[in-house]
Amino acid sequence: PTTTTDRGCSPCASCGPNQFLATACTPLADSVCQNCTQCTSGVEFEASACSTSNNAVCTPLTVCGDGQYESSAPEADADRTCEDYTVCRSDQYESVPPTSSSDRACSNVSACEPT
Repeated sequence: PTTTTDRGCSPCASCGPNQFLATACTPLADSVCQNCTQCTSGVEFEASACSTSNNAVCTPLTVCGDGQYESSAPEADADRTCEDYTVCRSDQYESVPPTSSSDRACSNVSACEPT
């Protein structure tokens, strides 16, 4: 404002699609919008989606360890699930070996009858 004019007020800027409000507007400064983070497919999943007031939260995907298999594949918004391989009991044998995406199968050892 000056001694002969009023302050020129304008509405706060609105964030666009795929943006969130990083800093709200004040009487002296406009809103600050930032682009939403895009999680890296195959490396991260989106643990929390971007909203009008918060950025997305990307979390690294779990890596299945030795002795584990991937029981459910990761999705854009969900981590993979890993489970331990089944351990065959002493009266069983491994009939199907495990892979990185499937458990081992165990079958019962046949009982032999004397003849």
